[in-house]
Amino acid sequence: SLRDPDGGDVSARVTEGDTLYSLDGTEVSGEGSGRIRQLILGEKDSVVRLKLRSLKTNALYELMVKRHVLVREWEEERSTVELRPELVGTELRAHSSIVEHLEAARLAIEDSAGNARDLLTGEQSA
Repeated sequence: SLRDPDGGDVSARVTEGDTLYSLDGTEVSGEGSGRIRQLILGEKDSVVRLKLRSLKTNALYELMVKRHVLVREWEEERSTVELRPELVGTELRAHSSIVEHLEAARLAIEDSAGNARDLLTGEQSA
């Protein structure tokens, strides 16, 4: 939900089909999602100015909204491996250290209240 700086819900002011025009004065129409994410994310409880274009009237309007949902981001690390031809179609097993890292990442998801949640089950983690 969208919250104003005082915590009030302003989600109803945005209607389906409205488009994001700018964030804090930076025009984002036509930008990719990565650039928009950079501008939207910020310190929890800080305020961002959204400018949107109404689908119904084509008019621009502004909303001041509080960043109230904690989002954790990690740097993305990618690597590729090439499977030897003689291993194609055979059963492969993951090394235990890889499984441990995947399990830790799966458990490191937080809900909007800041509670750790298991990504697969949705249950609150210890």
